[in-house]
Order: sequence, then C-alpha cells, then structure tokens
Amino acid sequence: MIINSIFCSILFNKLSGSIVCEKIFNLPNINYYILSSFLLISLSTRFLEGTSNNSDRYISNSLFILSRLFFFFLYLNTLRNFIPETLYSSNIFFILPIYLPFYLDGGEFTGSYTLSSNSLIRKYLYKILKYSSQEIYIKNPSLYLNEPTLLGIHPHGLIPLGLVNNFSLNPDRKELFLKHIPHAFNYGMGTGATFNFFFPIIREFYLIVGAIDCSKPIMKKFLNKNYSIGVFIGGGRECKYSGFGKSDLIITKRYGFFKLALQTGRPILPIYTFGENNFFNAINKQKIFLFEFFHRITGLWFPFGYLSFKKTKIITVIGDPIFVEKIEKPTTKDIISLQNKYKINLTELFDHFKHLDESCKNNKLNFIE
Repeated sequence: MIINSIFCSILFNKLSGSIVCEKIFNLPNINYYILSSFLLISLSTRFLEGTSNNSDRYISNSLFILSRLFFFFLYLNTLRNFIPETLYSSNIFFILPIYLPFYLDGGEFTGSYTLSSNSLIRKYLYKILKYSSQEIYIKNPSLYLNEPTLLGIHPHGLIPLGLVNNFSLNPDRKELFLKHIPHAFNYGMGTGATFNFFFPIIREFYLIVGAIDCSKPIMKKFLNKNYSIGVFIGGGRECKYSGFGKSDLIITKRYGFFKLALQTGRPILPIYTFGENNFFNAINKQKIFLFEFFHRITGLWFPFGYLSFKKTKIITVIGDPIFVEKIEKPTTKDIISLQNKYKINLTELFDHFKHLDESCKNNKLNFIE
C-alpha cells in the first residue's frame, strides 16, 4: 500500500494533479453534481444501510470506489468553506495521492489495520479516552465461551466512547476475557455503520481498534471464518434515546442480528454498559424530514445532543450466552422466538447489575422500537 501511495504521488505530480483538482473544485455547482451522484448510488443500492439491507451481496467494487470518491471530494470541497484560507491551499491536494490508496483499499472489509492490544497507539488512545471509573463484570463466574460468538452490545449512546474504551481498549480486561471469553479477546472484531468509514480520521480510528463494516455479507464472512463479532443492535438510531439515567433500547424492530445468528449457528452473548447514555443528552429530532432522509440514505441517525456534565461510572457487564441451532432459512417465527429469548436474557443481566449505577438502579429496560 505504501508503494502504491508513492507511485500515485509521482503520477499525480507528473499529471499536474493539484492544478486539475483545483479547476474541478472551482467549477460552477460542482458540489451539487457530486452530491447527486453520491445520492444516486446510495439510494439505488442501499448499501449504506448495513444490516438493514437483507441482501447477502455487497455492491460492486467499482460502485464502492465511485461512492467513496464522490463523498471524499464533496467532503474536501465543503471543508474549504469552514476553515481559513491560510490553512487550506492548493497544496492540500498533494495529500490526495498519498491518502486515497488507503482510503479506497477496503480495510473495513478485511480488518487488516487492526492493531494488537499491546500497540503503543492503542495504549495512547486508552489514556486519552480513559474515564475516572471503569469496571467490567461477568454475570456468571463459571462462564467459559471459547467459540465464535455474536456479541449484542447495548446501549449505543450518542457516541459509544464508554464501551469502546472500556471493552476494546482497556488493558485491564485481558485477564478477565481470557478466563471467560478467550475467543472474543483473541479473534474478536467490532462493527461500525458503513457510513462511518467514509469519514477520514474517524475511519482510521475504527480500523485500528478492530472494527469492520457492519453490512450483513461482511459480518457473515467473518463469522464463517471463525471470528467473534460485536454489534450495536440498536444502531445509530438508538442515540436519539440517550440521556442521563435512560435505559431505552431498540431491539424489537431489529431482525437482522438474530437472523444472522440463526443462519450461522453462532451463540449470542449480551453486553450492557451502564453510564454510556450519561455522557450526552440527545435532542430528539426524529420528526424532522431532513434527519429521516439522512437516515434513509446513510443508515445513520445524526447524533444531535449536548454534554450532560454529570459524574458517572462506566460499568460494562457481560451476560449468559444463548446457544443457537443453525437454520439456513429461518422463518420470521424463528427469528422472533430467538429475539424474545434475548430480551429476557438481557433484562436479567440489566436487573442483576443495575444497583451498581445510581442513575439506573430504579429503572427497567424499555424496548421501545
């Protein structure tokens, strides 16, 4: 990939790429043309909807690259309107041939950029994101699950930094995980909404902490290759229910996760993080058409809210596994039956540990969608 970047950089300079890009960006209404092209691909293929789209096939490589390029140049050109000219010049285009080979290589489909738990970068990220009080508990002290597993993660929160830091980056988790869920520690991958990987820097953060695209064909591929996969079942849409002390979840309308478990025969393990909802109070704009349209295109719910500024603990708890019999073509009845078992399991997990969180100790789990 580094060699490709060097080659692209030389070719870019030989072809006066910086001048060409500058001329393209200055064309009248260019942003509208690029945006229209991106929307056309997104709406026609629905590939940004991830597990919401039940297709077992991903879009073609050419459409993937086109959609990425359209978004990247739209993002870059829009950025010019928000930063001083002194910080943004034509020289920024020289970064393109170096970065684009990485941006377009599909690292979110392979997990190839995941850093080991001992890497200095992951340790540094943990120090930056570390909260004053972080704990992890196992409901069943005798739990030992050493096989590929689907991890159901709750809640999403406005931005799930609590879970990411405590469950993915926390070095203290190693001993506990190796004792109870070693496979999830050694061969575990998180997932992120497809559209998250379109944003530079955010994409790289996801990749190095071990996240892959949450689209069904990608997840199914990793499960069949004997990886454990963590999924925020409520997705980004659940962020609209975040707020101090809240315990509202989106599960009832989520069939894809449970269908995938049945099709692969992988056990399900529920995970809940108390305090995740306490960082931000969401401002619910679900009735505004623009937000619904954004969700329709990208599969994301725009995280709109403000910091709560209240002290909280981050407590991640791990429940009992549900073992699943493989059914290649599960019926709706099969899916709902498994979903109901999961709800009961998750509720028991929540009730078992809620006394540890002052903001939730009198709460019940609410399955609102």
